[in-house]
This record gives sequence, structure tokens and C-alpha cells, in this order.
Amino acid sequence: MAIMGNSGGAAANSGIDFQQRVAALVMAHVIAGVKDFTSVSLGGVIDVREMRFETNDCIDDLVIISDQGRAYIQAKHTLSLSEKVDSEYSSVLKQFVAQHLACGSDSDSYVITTSSGASRRITKELRKLTEAARLNEESSDDNPLTLAEMDVIEKTKGLLEAHFFEKTGSAMPGSEFRKLIKKIRVAIVDIEDGAPLEAAVLTLLSGKSNISPVLLWGSLIALCLSLAKDRLSIDKAALMQRVGRFIGPQNRTMANEAAREYFSLQCKGKFSAGREVLLVKSPFPDADYLIVELYRFEDDGQKRVRFFDGKVELLNGETLDVIHRASTYIGIERFIEEHVDRFSEARITLIPINSETSPEDEPYARAHAEYSARLAESLEDPLKCLHCGDPVSEDSSPVIEIEEDGMEHAVGIVHRKCMRTTDRVLGLITHDLFRENKLLKNFDYVRWFLHAPRGQGLFSAAAHISNRVFPIAWKSDYNRISKGSWCVKIMLEDGSARYVHERGKVVRYSETEACAIADHFNVQFDDARSKKDPWCYTSEQEAFGTYSTALQVMTADETCIMCSSATAVRYTQAIENTYSSSENFYAPLVILLEEESGLPISFASAIFLITNPLRLERFVDNWRRAGIDLPAFVTSTIGSDDEFDKFVRKVKDDGVGVLVDPMLNMSGELTSGFVVENYYDLVKNGASNL
Repeated sequence: MAIMGNSGGAAANSGIDFQQRVAALVMAHVIAGVKDFTSVSLGGVIDVREMRFETNDCIDDLVIISDQGRAYIQAKHTLSLSEKVDSEYSSVLKQFVAQHLACGSDSDSYVITTSSGASRRITKELRKLTEAARLNEESSDDNPLTLAEMDVIEKTKGLLEAHFFEKTGSAMPGSEFRKLIKKIRVAIVDIEDGAPLEAAVLTLLSGKSNISPVLLWGSLIALCLSLAKDRLSIDKAALMQRVGRFIGPQNRTMANEAAREYFSLQCKGKFSAGREVLLVKSPFPDADYLIVELYRFEDDGQKRVRFFDGKVELLNGETLDVIHRASTYIGIERFIEEHVDRFSEARITLIPINSETSPEDEPYARAHAEYSARLAESLEDPLKCLHCGDPVSEDSSPVIEIEEDGMEHAVGIVHRKCMRTTDRVLGLITHDLFRENKLLKNFDYVRWFLHAPRGQGLFSAAAHISNRVFPIAWKSDYNRISKGSWCVKIMLEDGSARYVHERGKVVRYSETEACAIADHFNVQFDDARSKKDPWCYTSEQEAFGTYSTALQVMTADETCIMCSSATAVRYTQAIENTYSSSENFYAPLVILLEEESGLPISFASAIFLITNPLRLERFVDNWRRAGIDLPAFVTSTIGSDDEFDKFVRKVKDDGVGVLVDPMLNMSGELTSGFVVENYYDLVKNGASNL
């Protein structure tokens, strides 16, 4: 009896999980109102109307229907180039041909969605070729096809022609091939459990979810699995209805708009505008404090009282010291409960309005309530403190109305520590995101949402590194602003190519500069080969260095691909789209600032940065176990690589180190994380260009 392993089942399950995660990623974009679908190589602005699962279309995994056209997604966790008609690659192309012939529109896209674990012939060469076709870029003498690219185009064209002939009984015209290849796109989506893209999605959902973002993400994956199993479709309205109990009813179009709408929905319709409820110092000997309820408006709309310098002036001209100002009795009661030590023994007298009519029903009160709600809705940045301007991320933060002499009328959110006694409290803002991440004080979630999805190129590439201390080679003089028309291609022994890049972007040069750099590389390559330590790239992470250095940094599954030569080639958008990986190589990152001074906190002559704000508590707990006594702190975001460079230059000039995601043992020794080192110091030892 033969005993069979379960690797086939595991592979199938992996493929199914990947397919549903890709679909869930699209769903996350839809419910978060993010219309940029660059993550699945659609780019631009896509207004998704409907998603169809396991359809009767020829390309059946997932169909995205939008105002801009249809995207047919074929999800393959791994995929290899093959010229065999019975191969998986051939099967994918067969579906593309069938769809193209059945009802292909010029606005359609056929997307091979795979992971970085797929063959490089797919993730690089095929991707570049399809990008070039879509952008009408043809190879030229300035940048001829590599051997690997010629191999890919020949095998791909051969399979497309074979499937076309099988369907039509005639040869595939060149014009038809060009139309079809323009529709094909390759998307690299590393959305596996724990991958950086998943972390970015969780952060995005955190601002939308009323439950744990992990639970919402899991619910989206489960929903996609259910829809695929039953071969169903779901439109945008139905999707919002299905997950409505997990997310707020708001419909955001961008991160700032999301925060604005979230804020206004919490406050709209809840303003009490007709009365003043004040806790004041008592002028009478038989009471310590008074709770005074007052009508706010005269019949002609004039204010009955005025506020200034922590005081209130009554109609009779008498002034009282204000301890707390609220719009309702509940607000005063909450304040007293929060300061029970101060008021437990105090004599407090209540002076209510002597009327049977509600102040809230007065015409001027209703008009003012609507006006205040509009002020809240019009805030450019609703999660910024009205007083200090810093982000607010504390749970149960006060929503106030500023209305006193010498100050502009405003409605918004404030830090508790920034509150003034004459701020009129309208209510509180609460959210699970704030409640579950109490250490993220003054954290700008909106800014993080904007930067995270297209940032951290280095840390995404280094996601495989765990439980290791790893150097980051940072260039102190980096200032690459060239928009030259040339770049440098490095040919490898396997016939493929890489392009000289810095910080995840292909470097653009003038023709003269590109030729000089290519010549320099060729001299270095020849010299290294003669010393039996040739320059190479690692196969997966693409670390670039000498063979001896590559052996130290490569993972167990990687191999070294030797460099053959370098040549100057003309830069194209297809090269940029295929070989440039991120907008920011380092940022965004979280930094801890001392609450009192606002300066970065250093530990043993090093400043700690964090790649994922939702994991801050884990790191802080580790540091405390290592004996680090943290002062009171707030958090801030280093949002761009420019900000990162300025920060690192400053702290290194001060003799302070920079660590990213540091984990320490109980003796305070670094056990894992990234150490920011000067590139020029590392390159002396032949280190990789990470």
C-alpha cells in the first residue's frame, strides 16, 4: 500500500487561502473607500461596483466590475513560466485567450495575481513585458530585450498562439497578439498571514472597524470563501450591508475624509445648544460650589451670559469662577465623578432653570445646534486638538465648543490636558481603536493610513528576517533627484537582469553618467571574479554584494545569481513599474517622544523606532522587562524618507544610534531588530546594499 503525503492538499489550501485573501484585499479597499488599486496592479482611480466570485467567465477566480471597466483576476500563490501546453501557466493563458475572444473589451484587464514566491520570469520579466506593451513601449537598440525576456515572450506568445488556434482554427494575427498582451497585468501581492501588506491592511481597517481589525479582516476572508464556494456576486451596497455591523455606516473616500466623517457622525444630532450647565465656585457661605443651569439665548437670539478668562458674567453683571462648563447635567455629573477626591466632601448646591419649557426647543437653540454640527463637519482635520494642534488618540476625549470673548467660535476635539474651564463640553469621542491602543498617545492615525500602504519597502523586503540583528546601510548624503533618461542594467548569468536602484527605486541618470557607472561596475565585476568572490544577487530578497557577503545574509531557500555585466540602457516607465518597489523605503515609522519636552526618547544611547503602531504595546512590554524605565511619552510618525533622513542625520551627529523594532533580553542586550548603520562604513566590508 502506498503512503501519500499531504503536500498536494497543503498546496491547494495555500492557493485557496491566497485567492480569498486577494479578494478580501479588494473588499478592504472598497469598505475603506480607497480607490487606488495599485496593490493589484490596476492603479489609478477605480470605482468598484461589484465583485463576482468563481464566475462563468473564462477567467473565473474573481471579476471586479468598476466604472472604469472589468478586471479579471487569476490568483496563483505561485506560478512558473513553462512552454508546456499542459502546464499551469498555459492554463492561465488559455483562459485569457478564451475571455479575449468571448467578450473582450479594450478596457478589460486580465490580471495574474501572485506572490513574490512565484518564478522571477513571472514577477519581473513577464511583468515588465506586459507593462511595456500596455504603455506602448517597444524594445530598442538603447535597451534590447534580455535573454530572459526573449525566453518569456517566445514561450508566452507560443502558448497564446496555440490556444488561439485551438479556439478559432486560424493563426493568431500579430495585431490580435498585441491587443491581448496589452490587457495582461502581473500583480505581486504578498498578503499572507503576518506579511507587511497584511499589517498595512489591518492598520487601515483599524480606523474603520468597531471590532478588532483582525476579526474584521478574518470576516472578510471568510465572506470571500463563502461567496466563492457558492459562485456568488456582491455589489458595493450589499457588501456594506453584510459588514455593516462590524464597521461604522460612514463611507470614506480617503483617510482624512474618513476621520472627518467618523467625527461628524459621532456628534451630529447630539448637540445640546439651548442651555448652559455650569459648575462654579459659590459666592455664598453655605455652599462650596454651585451647579447652575441657565438659558443660553434671549428671545432675540442674543447670548444671556458671556465667558472670559475662566469666568462667566451673568445678566446682572455678577461674575463667577467657572470650574467646568457643559451642555447637559450629564456632563457636569461625569466631571464630578472623574474628580471625586475633590468633590466628595464639598457642599454643592443645584440651581436649575425655573421653567417647564425646554431650552433646546427654542428657535435660536435649534439653529445654533445645526450651525455647530456644520462646524464639526467642516473641520479639515477632525482628530487634531483645537487648542494645541496635535493629534488626539485618547479614548473618551472631549468634544467641545469654544465660545468666549476674544476666541474664534469652533467645535471639535481636544486633549483632556488641554481643556480650559470655559470650554463647553458637548460629549465624548470613543473608539475601540483608541481603547485598545492606549499607548499610542497623540498618534496621527490619519497620517499613518496615508503613508503605510506604499511605504516601508525595506522592511517589506526583509520580512523574512526574524530573531536576528540586521544592519541597515543608510546613506547620509542621499539626495537623488535626477530625472535622467537612462538607467543601468545588470545582466546576470541566468539571462535575467536587474536595474541599479536605491531605496527601492530605479536610479535615473544622464547617458554619460549611466555609461560611466556601467563601466565602473564592469571593472568591479572583473576584479571580483579574478579574486573568486564575484558580485551577485540573492535570488529572492535581491541583496546585492560579493558572494562571500551574500552567503551571510541569504535565507535557506535562496541561491546566488552571479553578475555578468552592466550596461547603460534607456529608462522606461515599464522598467519603473516593474523594478521600483515602493514610494518610501524606510517610512512610515513610529517614534516615542517624551511627553513633557516633546523630544525623542533615547535608551542606552539609541532611539527606538517601530514599524507597526499596533504592536507598540508588545515592544514596550519587552523593553520594560529588560529594565528600561520609560518616562511618560507620546507617539509621532516619521512619514517620509526625507523626514527619516533628517532625523537620522541629526541623531547620529549627536552620537546616538537608531534601532528599528528592537527586542531585548532581560540583560538589555539586543536580540533582534534593525540597526541603522552608515552605508560607507558597511561597504568597506563588502556588505549588501540593504
